[in-house]
Amino acid sequence: MHILYLQQLLVLPGNPGTQRSWEMAQTWKEAGHKVSFISSTALLGKEESNQFYYTQKLEGIDLHLLDIPYSHFMPFRERLKAFYRFYKEAYKLKKVFQEVDIVLAYSAPLSTAFLGRKLAKYLKAPFVFEAADVWPDVPIGMGIVKNPALKFFLQNRTKKLYKSASIICTFTEDMREQIQSHGISENDIQVIHNGVNLSRFGQRNPIATRQLKIVYVGGLGMANGLSQLLYTWKLIEKKWSSNKVSLHIVGEGNEGEMLRSLAGELGLKSLIFHSVLPQDDIGEFLADADIGLVCVAPYPVLEANGSTKAFEYMAAGIPIVLNYEGWLAKYLQEHEAGLSAPMGHLETFARQINQLILNPEKRLEMGRNARRLAEENFDRRMLAQKMLQIFDSLQTFV
Repeated sequence: MHILYLQQLLVLPGNPGTQRSWEMAQTWKEAGHKVSFISSTALLGKEESNQFYYTQKLEGIDLHLLDIPYSHFMPFRERLKAFYRFYKEAYKLKKVFQEVDIVLAYSAPLSTAFLGRKLAKYLKAPFVFEAADVWPDVPIGMGIVKNPALKFFLQNRTKKLYKSASIICTFTEDMREQIQSHGISENDIQVIHNGVNLSRFGQRNPIATRQLKIVYVGGLGMANGLSQLLYTWKLIEKKWSSNKVSLHIVGEGNEGEMLRSLAGELGLKSLIFHSVLPQDDIGEFLADADIGLVCVAPYPVLEANGSTKAFEYMAAGIPIVLNYEGWLAKYLQEHEAGLSAPMGHLETFARQINQLILNPEKRLEMGRNARRLAEENFDRRMLAQKMLQIFDSLQTFV
């Protein structure tokens, strides 16, 4: 089977960011299938060519790369231009490919899904829509899109896109429900969780006498709402000295400068900011962590997210505390692998963190449960095999 994978912001080994797409493709290649990517060079680190379009083979996978810059720090209009340019230029590569069996489009951005639909039609192959977020529910739910006419236009256009897919693979059960609300049949949606590469995370050797290391690893953007975390940490610092606990925030985003300024204004003494880490270094960083935090801005639509960081915490064997509820909170509660707080309840969020600070036995037990949960439900190799079964089922109808 030849799988054409459209991923505008592909992350390769050695670079910061989630390598989900690459790791899924590796599993498919090992199963004997051919995988070709169309991507941009935006997140690939050092440029390897002066050409606008070039190809290379990496670990048995074909890469078709377009030199189209992109960054979350770019102005909104420039980001839209980058999305449109990738859509336009990538479609020009349609004649490069022959005998494609599956066209798989990873979205975000949504423009990549439209590209997938168009290429699948040209190549006469099934179109699989891998939805990493739900459009336009998120921008509408966050109040970014307010105009009623624009809301209607976006909802109608997206519904047509969803209906055009042979199958939609989404990251969470709550996201599946969101997509169903657009009039899409449950039978046309499969949940393939974000998952984690378990091999990157080794055994933990917690030291009871040292300072507790509490971590947040992820984006520092509007959707993450990390100002809430800083106010919560102020409540933690009222109870604990910096000799006892510390908070480590690892990542980057367009609110990074604001957050550093806010930390200064709040006088936080046990908060440390770290630059974004390559994916290969995350396991080592989390090896001596005690509690992992996941934070989202207070918009209910975001409770459906499939945060990469949560799966990494599980794989590292540390308990998780969420500042929201929803599908992931249910998993953590059922498997006794973490705690959660109602969205926007900072005092409850602080109380849940304190509960784990106070109880080392509970931390260790929840950490072991978290690792088991990752092994049984969120192993990325297992999820890649599940997705491959979906591809196989589509071939029977071709």
